[in-house]
Amino acid sequence: MKTRLRLDLRAGLAAAAICAACPAHAQVTETVLYNFTGGNDGFGPGRPLLADTAGRSGALLGLYGTDWGAGDTNGNCLVFGCGAAFKLTLPRNGRTAWTEKTLWDFTGNGDGGDATGLISRRPRIGHGTVLYGTTFFGNNFNGTVFSLTGHQVTTIWSFTGGSDGANPFGQPVIDATGNVYASAQDGGSSYNGTVIMLTPPGNGNTAWTETTIWNFSGGNDGAYPEPIIADKDGALYGTTQGGGSTGNGVVFKLIPPAQGQTAWTEQTLWSFAGGNDGSLSLAPLTLGRHGEVYGTTYFGGLYGNGTVFRLLPPKAGHTDWTEQILWNFTGGSDGATTGSAVILDRTGAVFGTASQGASSFGTAFKLTPPGQSNAAWSETTLWTFSGGSDGGEPVGPLTADNTGVLYGTAFEGGANDAPACDQYGNIGCGVVFSLTGTGYVP
Repeated sequence: MKTRLRLDLRAGLAAAAICAACPAHAQVTETVLYNFTGGNDGFGPGRPLLADTAGRSGALLGLYGTDWGAGDTNGNCLVFGCGAAFKLTLPRNGRTAWTEKTLWDFTGNGDGGDATGLISRRPRIGHGTVLYGTTFFGNNFNGTVFSLTGHQVTTIWSFTGGSDGANPFGQPVIDATGNVYASAQDGGSSYNGTVIMLTPPGNGNTAWTETTIWNFSGGNDGAYPEPIIADKDGALYGTTQGGGSTGNGVVFKLIPPAQGQTAWTEQTLWSFAGGNDGSLSLAPLTLGRHGEVYGTTYFGGLYGNGTVFRLLPPKAGHTDWTEQILWNFTGGSDGATTGSAVILDRTGAVFGTASQGASSFGTAFKLTPPGQSNAAWSETTLWTFSGGSDGGEPVGPLTADNTGVLYGTAFEGGANDAPACDQYGNIGCGVVFSLTGTGYVP
């Protein structure tokens, strides 16, 4: 099995608490919603958060996520434990503390281990709502796709390391008919990874059907794919760690088969040169309103500390996409090496996290579009993480609620520092936090 590169999660280091020492923007307040303990709740929550929201109002009811640690430590998930799936519920009845409930401790056996986020087909998550996710380990270290209902995990696919691939990393995608799509970083016909489609069982059956819709060749189509996203037409978008014209990875689009056909078509939207255009894009992409694609790179750019970029669709009569670098991280107060996705607000501003730089514990940032099309974007550092009570190394993306509050995870830091959390040299077990006053417009 190839060892996939996940630098963003391996970079090195009271129920609610407010850090007053670390604001990088005077109006922003950070609140720690939960401090992980390193016990059954796990540690290192460097994963996306899934928001549970109410009906028409869109009010936030809770947050779902996954983390490292916890679970079985018998070697099925190397030395870090197999992780857990958890739920955080808002305070009620005048209280201030969020409530954490561990939904599942992964064992690294048939249920997999090292889960990398959860998704749902509906924004309201009730008792019977089915959530889906992937695990990087499990089934002889090949990984799984699973469903989670309440407190029960069901493995719907165990990767074999053969034609279906191995080692998925990141949330899967669900289409309107219930098909589940996932990218796998290894395996496949060329051992450069795959994208698969899982079709739900029918007619009283229980087994899902797997179809490999793309085998990466390691050439111009890329190699070792990162998590995928989907547009309204069912096309899938993603990035790869390697391959492309210079070996620095690509941005790709998979187009569903035309009516009466069965084969998907792959289009390489951008091949990274590894210089000023960036290198090693690890995070899921984000789609804009007009077909543009936003993403981040871990390395490259003017200062070698990574970038935030945007790809613009071809103009009429043309076929080439155009890349714009929205920000070059300097490694200073703005941060460095971002391995997480960005989110967009209604004004077109871009919000995200950088896992290093500044205090070396990372930042949360905002990029504001220029007033004129040919002017430069501006960057505001919303929060500089200290690695202490406010958390450190925010490797997961931000999530917004309908009031403009942002939520995220920090891989280390927080109030608790259990021995289990020190296996990787962390300082603290990690936190879930919120940011208010950031200027995010829902």
